[in-house]
Amino acid sequence: GAILGGWIDRIRNQFALFGVLEVIVGITVLCILPIMHQLPSYVVPIVTSFAGSFQTLLTIEFLLVFALMVVPTFVMGGIFPLAAKIASRHLNRVDRSVGEIYAANTLGAVFGSFAAGFILIPAFGVQSTIFIGVAINIAIGVFFLIKGSQTLLPRIGAVGIVLVALSAMVLFPAPDPLLLNSAPYLYAHRYEGKETRDAIPLERVMKKNRRLLFAEDGLTASVTVVESAGELYLKVNGKTDASSKGDLRSQSLLSHLPLILHSDPSDVLLVGLGSGISLGAAEQHPVKRIECVEISTEVAAACRLFGKVN
Repeated sequence: GAILGGWIDRIRNQFALFGVLEVIVGITVLCILPIMHQLPSYVVPIVTSFAGSFQTLLTIEFLLVFALMVVPTFVMGGIFPLAAKIASRHLNRVDRSVGEIYAANTLGAVFGSFAAGFILIPAFGVQSTIFIGVAINIAIGVFFLIKGSQTLLPRIGAVGIVLVALSAMVLFPAPDPLLLNSAPYLYAHRYEGKETRDAIPLERVMKKNRRLLFAEDGLTASVTVVESAGELYLKVNGKTDASSKGDLRSQSLLSHLPLILHSDPSDVLLVGLGSGISLGAAEQHPVKRIECVEISTEVAAACRLFGKVN
């Protein structure tokens, strides 16, 4: 905003400029999405190459994210001073106009964060929520482009932008939940070892012999259930948090040990449902009441797939 602030004053048609900036935000986000979908396969060589230095690894990750986000973030920073400039064209009410823009910006940020996290992502998923944001940006941009245009050509161009953006969103490939939830930050060395040993592409290694049974994006995490070699794995943001075989003993002992050691257990509080195996183990003891607390509704839904081992 500080960089664009002085340049904005030189532009005569500020309505059209506002429209252009809004469209740029929407289009650049659409262009970033395909890269984001492939990001886990890019992270693997970064982690394996620089895992020995946390500072270097963090710096490279920062630069990667910065490169992806710099254009839309830079442009969004210029939208606020431009909106304030448009609203305060009359000098006798500059203070009130700028205050109203500040208020609208603050309320929009609060409502947008709430709507995205609590309503849109749980209801439609991450990609559809991004598309909704892109559509809003482009719709606002086209409105101001048309409002600020005195000739027919820019208006035709604005309609063309809408058609291209809509076509892109309709034809856009869905992200692969297996790849996005492959947790390269944790399993990078394992993936690279298999890539070298089996001589197959890295992306294929990250999805090999895995069958997706459940995938939902939520307020707190992305939750998946994957079947591999006859075993079920519950993954939260890609990290395996429970399984139907390998973790079965430890998950059961989490409940059995304290209840065996307690002289007279009656009320049980279990924090975290996971696959439900710890809860099922607690139910084998003669207690009066069990309460289980789980922050993720997606984990509670995924737990049903572990019914046979509960």
